[in-house]
Amino acid sequence: MHYEASQESFEAMNSFTEHRYSSGDGLNLYYRDYAGPANPAQTLLCLPGLTRNARDFEDLADRLATKHRVLCADLRGRGKSDYAKDSSSYNPIAYLRDTERLLHAASVDQAVFIGTSLGGILTMMAASLMPTRVKAAVINDIGPAVEASGVQRIQGYVGQEADFPSWEAAAAAMCRRNAEMFPRWDHEDWMRMVRRSCAEHADGRVRTDYDKRIAEPIRESGPVPATDLWSLFEAMKSIPVLAIRGDLSDILSASVFVKMKARVPGLRQAVVPEIGHAPLLTEPEALAAVEAFLDSLP
Repeated sequence: MHYEASQESFEAMNSFTEHRYSSGDGLNLYYRDYAGPANPAQTLLCLPGLTRNARDFEDLADRLATKHRVLCADLRGRGKSDYAKDSSSYNPIAYLRDTERLLHAASVDQAVFIGTSLGGILTMMAASLMPTRVKAAVINDIGPAVEASGVQRIQGYVGQEADFPSWEAAAAAMCRRNAEMFPRWDHEDWMRMVRRSCAEHADGRVRTDYDKRIAEPIRESGPVPATDLWSLFEAMKSIPVLAIRGDLSDILSASVFVKMKARVPGLRQAVVPEIGHAPLLTEPEALAAVEAFLDSLP
């Protein structure tokens, strides 16, 4: 069953341009720019999860670019961005500094941040540490408290060598590892996902598309920053925020989701059924919530 909105359902397919900019420590970093209409309603900045990249947002960006300009980032060490010389720079503060330089390179003063998992943590941090840059926020399947079971699952695979003889083999392996998170996905869904998270190399082998050394800084501390995420979350009270949760998520629990609303009463929320960590944001429930949220912004 396909949870993603079909390409044919989009009003128009929006091409993107590819851009590069330099980090403060000299890395060549990559982002996609979906220009949108002549006078876009908003500029959106999409930030992916820990081992993911800009390709995760390609269907969402196609859809939203009918009204908005959409920027999709490859964080350092992912996709088409350079791998870091020093693995200790694979940390949220460095990612946030890179994000600010991306906005500068794209000539954007303020954006609506859309962050999945790690990207959602970066969104909360941005709202606190560079508030003038964040007009509104969508945080996808992440919150101020992260479930231990989900952290253990992530630590169990991040940084592990993943080398496959074919795309089919890679999709089968991804399905085995994540079937509980996406129980209604079919073969086409898994093939789409693996092509977004892996790359084919010159030797014909298919490997995950990120620097395995991103795991080094989190082997002891875990994939969540050692800071009070509740204070970061509550700092977003002054901006519009939409929080999305997959109802099978092992990262963002239902109880924490309820507490988030209590702490930030203006928070908008949506739950995506029969999806774990993390929704693609093109599921009907997620897409409807995101579009309604964006349409409500001034």
